[in-house]
Amino acid sequence: MTPIPVTWVMPGRIEVLGKHTDYGGGRVLVCAVDRGITVRAEAVTGPPGTLEAASDAYPGTLHLEADTVPDLPAGHWGRYVHTVLARLTKNFGPLPAARLAVASDLPPASGMSSSSAMITGAAMALADLTGLSSTEAWTAQLPDRMSLAGYAASIENGKSFGDLAGRPGVGTSGGSLDHTGMLASEQGQISYAEFDPMRVIDRVALPQEWSFVVAVSGVLAEKTGNAQELYNRGPALLGAIVERWN
Repeated sequence: MTPIPVTWVMPGRIEVLGKHTDYGGGRVLVCAVDRGITVRAEAVTGPPGTLEAASDAYPGTLHLEADTVPDLPAGHWGRYVHTVLARLTKNFGPLPAARLAVASDLPPASGMSSSSAMITGAAMALADLTGLSSTEAWTAQLPDRMSLAGYAASIENGKSFGDLAGRPGVGTSGGSLDHTGMLASEQGQISYAEFDPMRVIDRVALPQEWSFVVAVSGVLAEKTGNAQELYNRGPALLGAIVERWN
C-alpha cells in the first residue's frame, strides 16, 4: 500500500530576546511567525536512500542520494535537504524513495531562519511519510517536541543527539533556539525557554494590540554561504566566554 502524502508547514521564528545564548545553555524569548516553509513528501518508485526534491522558487528537480554529496553551490537549498536525508539514513537506515515539494512565503536569508525551517520541515515530513516517526527507534530517542527540536538542530550543526550519532551538517555551529521556536511555540504566545536542559519554562501571551514588524533589508546573508564565517564567530566567542567563566 502506497503511503499517503504528508505535508508539514514549518514557520519562521523571531528571537524576541536572546542571541547566541542557546548553545551556551542560556535562556531566550522566542516565538513563531505567520510565514513559513511548506514541505510535501510523497512516495515514489526508486532505490532506497534516494530523494527527488523540487522548489517553487527554483527551476528543475534535484536527484539526491544519501551517500553522495551533491554538486551544488554553498548555500543552495538542496544541500539542506540532502543533509536531512543523509542524517536520517545514518541514524535509522535507508529510507524508501520519496519526493519533496517545497514552497515558501518566508523570505530566504532574512533573519527568520528559513534554513532551519527547511531542515526541520524536511525531516518531519520524511519521518512521517516513511513511518519512521512511529517506530520504537524514533520515539525512544524523540518522545516530544522539545527533543525533536534538539534533533533537528543536531542535523543542522552535525552534532550527536543522545544515541543518534552526528555527521557533517551544513557548516554552521548553531544551537536549537530556531527549531524550538518552530516546533514548541503556541499561537499568540512567546515562549521562555532554556537549553541546559532543553525546556520551555513558561509562555506569555502577546497582547492582541501588539505586533512585531520585521524589516528585511534585501541583502542576502546566507549562513552556509557568504555569511558563514561571520555567523560562526558568535558560537565560537560564546564558547570561549563560557570556558573562561568556568
